[in-house]
Amino acid sequence: MALSQLVDGAISAGHNVRVISLSDDVAFADMFPSSVLTVLGGFSQGFLSAARMTIALRRIIRDEKPDIVQTWLYHSDIIGTIASLFSKANPMLIWSLRCSDLLTRTKRIDYRVLRFVLPLLSKRADAIVANAAKSISDHERLGYRPKRWFHIDNAIDAGHFKPDSSKNIDVRSALGLTHDVSIIAHAARFDIAKGHDVFCQALGIYFSDHPSAEKAHVLMCGPGVTRDNPTFAALLGSLPVSHVHCLGMRRDLDAIFAAANIAVSSARCGEGFPTMIAEAMAVGVVPIATDVGDSARIVENIGFTVPPDDVSGLAAVICEALMMDQEDRVKRGTAARERICEDFTKQVMVGRYFDLYRELLKNQCVG
Repeated sequence: MALSQLVDGAISAGHNVRVISLSDDVAFADMFPSSVLTVLGGFSQGFLSAARMTIALRRIIRDEKPDIVQTWLYHSDIIGTIASLFSKANPMLIWSLRCSDLLTRTKRIDYRVLRFVLPLLSKRADAIVANAAKSISDHERLGYRPKRWFHIDNAIDAGHFKPDSSKNIDVRSALGLTHDVSIIAHAARFDIAKGHDVFCQALGIYFSDHPSAEKAHVLMCGPGVTRDNPTFAALLGSLPVSHVHCLGMRRDLDAIFAAANIAVSSARCGEGFPTMIAEAMAVGVVPIATDVGDSARIVENIGFTVPPDDVSGLAAVICEALMMDQEDRVKRGTAARERICEDFTKQVMVGRYFDLYRELLKNQCVG
């Protein structure tokens, strides 16, 4: 996760860092050293919860007087901005955008409120950092008007996500799959924005129309991606049960990708920087992505992109990617890893954030 990488980089550089979590999610808390983490409690939708968090955060900012307050995700943008304004500590305020068009595509009631409030408050931000160029243009259309925009890509841990023949063998052995089976990987939480329905429909076309599908298996993973979830299970329809492995939440995506021949993102909206696709590329997997957020920019001509919700187009490129000869697949996989290792490292990402911090604090001193 980009935030944990940034915090780790700041700590390593000797900076005094505090992470204030509005969530009591244990998985999130485990990403940070306990010495820098303060959990305010379980955030829930609603005015009272937001007010309680804002008051508690205002107190922390007032007492500690940080140079910079950086918020992460929409709800924290509002809470962090109001808390900073009323703290009288006058910190520099940075918002962080992690998606593209989610505010305009979701029907959640709280997001309708966010669509109205966030553009108004955005003028208070000294800078907004987006992890995708598409995020900037999408939010400008919503009326976002910060003092500065910055684009900083996510970082991928290419030391963790890398080709590994032993993990390839282990995953295949655990699932009873031989070395000559082609594996399609899809990793995303079960959410309408992730397009599981589109992916399953595309698989239906592929398994029905292409003889090569007899030697293809699908590994689907992510929270809610199990046959015990009736809403998700209904999407599987007539897909061959023995060829579609629904693995649920996995913390070994490096191993899943090491076993895969291609990785697919079927997102229909909301993507900023396509982290899953970039992680697969770091492992040397041929990527397929819908053209949402900055996916096309990351994939370039190494893999394949199709418009969102294009079922037949997605089925076609899945077939094309699996029909590639071994030489072409290896060439593309090597190019994919080289792209990630050159352009999307932790050092590059953390360095750009530090440049931003120095620039803002220098301008504050001059002002």
